[in-house]
Formats: sequence, structure tokens, C-alpha cells
Amino acid sequence: MDNIIEQFVETDEQNDVIIADHTTKMEELENDLVRCEASIKNLKDTCEPMWDSERAVLKGLMSEASKLQKGIDSLKIDKSMRQSFRPIDLSFLARRQILEIPEKVSVPLFSVHKTHSNQVDDMEMRIRYDLRPRVRVKASFFRVGYRLPEVFSDHLVNAFGVGEQTFVWKKEGASEYEGRIAMGKKKFKWLKTSDAESFRRKFVSKFVGIIPAEVKEKIQEAREISEEVYLIKEAQWDVQEIVTDPLIVCISPTGEAYLIGSFDCTPVEYWAKKEF
Repeated sequence: MDNIIEQFVETDEQNDVIIADHTTKMEELENDLVRCEASIKNLKDTCEPMWDSERAVLKGLMSEASKLQKGIDSLKIDKSMRQSFRPIDLSFLARRQILEIPEKVSVPLFSVHKTHSNQVDDMEMRIRYDLRPRVRVKASFFRVGYRLPEVFSDHLVNAFGVGEQTFVWKKEGASEYEGRIAMGKKKFKWLKTSDAESFRRKFVSKFVGIIPAEVKEKIQEAREISEEVYLIKEAQWDVQEIVTDPLIVCISPTGEAYLIGSFDCTPVEYWAKKEF
């Protein structure tokens, strides 16, 4: 994953510039909030009893104060995260690998796993496709029992070429078929197909390995700000395989992604891989 970190994680210099920018913006918003709160107090003190027009002005000022406070809180969270971790661009999750199910179909190269205090969830991918001209494929991504956040699935689904993009595979002894992918809110009508023409498959990617103690400490530190901490690894769909260098990523309450850490296999993991 070293090349991913090098290409998709902000440098310290870039991060320092944005932290300074956040500090300036927070000061500006805090000054605006002080002025807005002063206007609210003045209106309440001088316009009693209030007429409807004055209540409308007060409502507008209170709404503006609420927006300013949310903006300040958002910048504080982002600044706090940036002071401890570096932001990561998750667009690399759109990278692909090929599965034969039974035809060659492009699927995500990476899988995303929710971490908890004592476990790492499996990731489940469900695919349904119709093998006939104008093939249509529907894919969905789940953590076991619940969906992945859009910050991940919006990139993962691009591994299938969602929207107007298409991909082509070839059935043995037949002509080429064109396929279009849809996921989530992108709806379409399914063509009626026989069992021989329609396939439904479920794939699971598991994390098999040991998370080092120092990485667990970083995960706990990130959880003090957000519970949304995930492990990202190269996916071996339905294969029990130890991956050497997964990433740990935290999604802040503002929806930004931050790299918490990465790690390689420990000697214990190499032993387990050799034995099993």
C-alpha cells in the first residue's frame, strides 16, 4: 500500500497550509457569530412585544447563528483530525480486478471493513447479472448486516463502471455482450430471464491477521473523535488469505477520510499463513 499512501495522502506541507486556512476561517466565523448574537440580543431587548415582522427577522438571525456555529464546529473537528492524522483521497477504491462468475466481470480491487473494539467485520459484495444481449448487472456492497457509508461505496461502485460507462466480457463459444452496471439509487427494470441466463452471487472478503498494538492505540485515539474507523485491504473475494499491508482509515463527523495508519504482517501472521 506504500504507493497508495504516496499518491493519495496529503503531504505534511499541504496539511499545514489547510490547518492555517481553517484557523483563519474559524476566526472569521466566530466574529460573524458574535455580531449575529449581538443583533439577536438587541432585537429581543428593544422589540418587546414583537410583531410578526420582527419575529421573522429574529427567526432569520437565529437560523444564521445556527449555521455559523455548525460551520465553526465542522472546522474544529477537521482541524483536530488534521493535527493528528493526514487526509486521504479514497478515489483509489475505484481500482479494479477481474473475477470469472462465470464470465469475466470487473469488481473492486479493495475491500473495506468496519473495526470495533475487539473485531473487524467481513465485507460482503452481492452481484446479480443477466447473461444475454444488453446485459444488466446490479451490485451492492455491505458490511455484514448493514451498508457501507457512501464515502466508500461511491468509489467502490466505479470499479463496475456505473452510469453511462460499459464493460464487455465474452462467453465461451458466443459473441460479445455489453453490460451496464447499476447500484443503489440507480434504478432499472430487470429483463425476464431463465435460470440459465441469470446469475446471483455473493462474495465475502475477510480480514485474517493481527493488528499491532501501536495501530490499535491509534484506532482508539481516532475513536475519541469518530466511531467510523475502517480497515482497507486488497480484496481476495471468498479466499482466506492474509494481506500484508492494510490501511486504517477514519471517517470524521464531517465526512472527511483520514489515514490513521498502516502495517505489515507480523512473524506470527507469517507462521499462521504457512501453517494453514
